[in-house]
Amino acid sequence: MNVLKVSFFNFCDNISYLASVFRSHIRGRGCRVYISDMKARIETKNRFYDPDVIVICDRRDAETANYKSFPCLIVEVLSDSTEAFDRGDKFAD
Repeated sequence: MNVLKVSFFNFCDNISYLASVFRSHIRGRGCRVYISDMKARIETKNRFYDPDVIVICDRRDAETANYKSFPCLIVEVLSDSTEAFDRGDKFAD
């Protein structure tokens, strides 16, 4: 098996596991958990990022379907190919 594929599958497993733990924890609290395809908007810089997992509890985020501006939690699962960006410019924003 290719090492890159193993890393990718481990990455996906980690994201799925985290999302399921968060969903169980917030059940019944009016919050939502999104994986990968929901953008996070940094309003002060008008930038959009694609976090691995994002938890939303703010009702204002119901107004936007493609991005969320008021997350209570953003999770990035680090990989060799994204770590520098995730810890650098993205984290600084």
